[in-house]
Amino acid sequence: MRFSKPDAFVGGVIGLLFAYISYRQHYPPFLHMDCHLPYASLDAASKSPPPPQDDPQPIDNATTLPMEGLTEGPV
Repeated sequence: MRFSKPDAFVGGVIGLLFAYISYRQHYPPFLHMDCHLPYASLDAASKSPPPPQDDPQPIDNATTLPMEGLTEGPV
């Protein structure tokens, strides 16, 4: 069986169409601000209560970690 160029083109268009439909089942439109997040996480974020603003949580970062036992250069 021999395939021609229109067969490959139509197959590619059908593949892109199915990929777009599958993408839209799980993600918002491309122009949406949170298009990289699935609908499930957007739904969960909208249902969770917002964090309290008057009681900020401490943030651990590299400046608050103990520096004991660290050396510079090869050991």
